[in-house]
Amino acid sequence: MDVFLRDGDGREICKELKSSETTKNTPVILMSGSPAVLKEYKDYYADDVIEKPFIFEDLIKKIKPFIKDN
Repeated sequence: MDVFLRDGDGREICKELKSSETTKNTPVILMSGSPAVLKEYKDYYADDVIEKPFIFEDLIKKIKPFIKDN
């Protein structure tokens, strides 16, 4: 989820998702082109962060731990 959204702050949306019983286990990776806003990501309960622009392979590496093998 991008930190800077047109209608809100992705960090706050992440915090709401992670605070809800029904969505608390939904993995969230925050992304932003401003590295300073990503430093406090644990305060918003995000699972990880990635800086923009990012290399696609780096994003895949961050996503893989959250994908369950079937």
